[in-house]
Amino acid sequence: MLNSDRKILSVVSGVIAGQNGRILLAKRPTFKSNGDMWELPGGKKEGSETAFETLKRELAEEIGVHVFSAEYLTCVKHDYVDYSVSAEGWFISHYHGEPSPCEGQTLLWANKQLIANLNMVPTAIDILSIIFG
Repeated sequence: MLNSDRKILSVVSGVIAGQNGRILLAKRPTFKSNGDMWELPGGKKEGSETAFETLKRELAEEIGVHVFSAEYLTCVKHDYVDYSVSAEGWFISHYHGEPSPCEGQTLLWANKQLIANLNMVPTAIDILSIIFG
C-alpha cells in the first residue's frame, strides 16, 4: 500500500532470462538509495512515456540492449521512509544486443538459488516471485 503523503516514483523493471533459468541483475551504485543492492534493469518513467517506452530507453542506456517486445507481468508497490515506489515488471521476450554495464554497474546472471541469497531491492523480490513462484 502506497502512502499518499510521500513522493511516488514510477519505475519500470525488465526481466531478461538467460540460459538455465538465470535472470539478469544489476547492482545499484553505492551512492544511490538502496546502494549496493541488486535490482532488475530499468528505471524511472520520464514525462508522458509509456511503460514500454521507459523500458526500451532505460535498457538501452543501462545495459545496451534494444528491446523489441515485452510482456507485462505485474505492478508492485513499496514504501520507504521518505518516498514510495510503484514498479511495473515486464518480461523481455525479444531484444537485440549482449547486456553490458554501460553505466559502470556490476551485472550478474543469477538463478533462483543465488537470488534467494542476494541483498535485493524489495520491488525486485516481488516481481521475481511471479517468475519463480
